Amino acid sequence: LASVDPALALDPMQPLVVYVGRLRLGKGLDTLLTAWRRIAESGRRVMLWLVGEGPDAGYLRERAIELGLASCVRLTGAFDDVEDALRAADIAVCPALEDGIGLGILEAASFGLPLVAADTTTARDFVTADEEALLFEKHDDAALAQVIVRLLDDVHLAHQMGSAAQERVQRTRSLSTMVDEYESILGSIARRAAREVTS
Repeated sequence: LASVDPALALDPMQPLVVYVGRLRLGKGLDTLLTAWRRIAESGRRVMLWLVGEGPDAGYLRERAIELGLASCVRLTGAFDDVEDALRAADIAVCPALEDGIGLGILEAASFGLPLVAADTTTARDFVTADEEALLFEKHDDAALAQVIVRLLDDVHLAHQMGSAAQERVQRTRSLSTMVDEYESILGSIARRAAREVTS
């Protein structure tokens, strides 16, 4: 990755946490940056990559600078192959505030990455809390920082959770199963939106 972009050069002694997805505030990224300041202030040397593009990329870049995180947060843009980012990572984070399809969770789990996610219906559809992922209360940056640090400090727990999530994906998430689930989720979202319009 560093050969493509020198800014992505990694210190082998510095853990890497990645978020992969759209860069917009409904994804919980403001909460993630505030949590990252807590982690940085604790003295830990950890890098955060925000991988993707979106309408709030400029705001998030400025927010990272404002919080003093320019040296430990990178907005990488989109990767031609997101697997490159996941292979480089030690932990994946999915702080989305909204229920959705859960692709980020599935991608992280398929690579056996230990996962931190906001406690949403979508997250609980794909992982079991405290067995396959650590969940935190939405908007709670202190709780988010705490669960990330827990995985950073407990390598055995991180490996155990990553392996459990990967095994679950391999066991239950065939392509046809995922397509059926996505269609069901999208149908639920459409029905919810229709009710809100008519209410």
